[in-house]
Amino acid sequence: EQEAIEEAQFTVNVIRDYTITYPVVYDCEGYNDPDYRIYNLSKGIRTNNALAFLNYIENCGYEGMMYSSSSHFTEDNEWEISRIDPYYDVSAAKALPGRSFFRVSIL
Repeated sequence: EQEAIEEAQFTVNVIRDYTITYPVVYDCEGYNDPDYRIYNLSKGIRTNNALAFLNYIENCGYEGMMYSSSSHFTEDNEWEISRIDPYYDVSAAKALPGRSFFRVSIL
């Protein structure tokens, strides 16, 4: 969680001089890839990290949002989204059949 807060602090330092009208989004990838150092973090730990980041962002006056693939949010599959969704908007990408791009929607 401490590293997620440090990432949020870095993000706020980068954006503080700009007028931000869109949410600041938390997007964590690579947790299912053995080449990433966050490989095999539990969904509980990942969710704690997301909440730490989003809480810090919100406490600094920005709107936070969670982003991932829709399949990772389904029934708390890869995230404990039930812990995030009551407090933050969630944006999900959904692969379109036969296409190489995603459609993004707010759940």
